Amino acid sequence: MDTKKQLDFLDSILKETDPEKAYIHLSETYWKSSESIRNMIRKQWNFGIHWKIPNIIPPLHTKRTDVEQEIIIRANLLYFSISDKEGLEENDMLIDIAIIYHQCLFIGVDPTEFFDSVAEESTYKAKKLLTNFIKRSKADKSMEAFCLKTTEDENSNIDIECEFW
Repeated sequence: MDTKKQLDFLDSILKETDPEKAYIHLSETYWKSSESIRNMIRKQWNFGIHWKIPNIIPPLHTKRTDVEQEIIIRANLLYFSISDKEGLEENDMLIDIAIIYHQCLFIGVDPTEFFDSVAEESTYKAKKLLTNFIKRSKADKSMEAFCLKTTEDENSNIDIECEFW
């Protein structure tokens, strides 16, 4: 996609009324764009919009194709590059990364490939976070190491969250 088409598509994303759908489209645009477009997205983040990052674990009775699941996992990981969080504690980001990692495992997806591929297209800070996390020992990536637990809502939907949040 050339730069003008990317900018036009970005404009249409910003008009999307569903915040989750808009974020998925933004992350895919970021993923497929040149470094100059990625820089522009990072500089203007959050565009004054409330975004919703999709949950990797699909709601009960929701079927996703492998491609849809891949897009959602990548969208979650790209958040660290898109937002390029300055001022956010690295420990907070590590908890988010651990949750994503365990959500992937929960649905039967090996997260290593996703972490590595997203790291290659990310900012230095995001790349460092993702690659350092994936290099940790199994024990240092465990749910226990991050005080994570699975929760279930009234509709039997399952999520993974930190006990302290």
